[in-house]
Amino acid sequence: MKFIDFSPSTSPSLDQQQDALQKGLGRAVQWASAACLAHGPLLDACLKDQRYDMQVEECRADWLWRMIEMLNAKDSFRVPIFHALNELADKRSAYQLVELGCHYAETGDEAFLARLYEIVESRPFKDCMGLGETEVLRLDGHKALKFVARLRGEELIERDWDWHDGSFVDKAVKLLGESKVRNLLCDSR
Repeated sequence: MKFIDFSPSTSPSLDQQQDALQKGLGRAVQWASAACLAHGPLLDACLKDQRYDMQVEECRADWLWRMIEMLNAKDSFRVPIFHALNELADKRSAYQLVELGCHYAETGDEAFLARLYEIVESRPFKDCMGLGETEVLRLDGHKALKFVARLRGEELIERDWDWHDGSFVDKAVKLLGESKVRNLLCDSR
């Protein structure tokens, strides 16, 4: 009897790497940890969200960030990711780029933090109201809560309260705690 070996290749071709990154396969992480994953396909996957179904599959930014760290590629990927975050030409990739920007900001990169605040304030895609809000909340806590609450309050002059306003408060409560959120919102009146 002959058995077929389905284990991932130890020296994958660029096509195999691109395929694994597009499908979100664990073999891409294995290749990154073995330093067999090329920078090019990984950077492409970072700059363009390759998920097939965004409603079913979660954002891959954390998964991509792990591989960036494994390959020691933070410095070489910084500029292309920052440029893509500034352009936000592809709405489909916006959430992934924002989350990758959050990872850079967590390392102390102030340019990424400032850009995340700009994205929250400018609302580059009108149907993506919460773009960047969770990330600035995670990074800046109380300061970000006051910032976003002020923006949303100003927007309520022109629109009615909607589900995404409550969703933002729910996220803030999860990250900061209910009593802190309540106190901050009451104090900002």
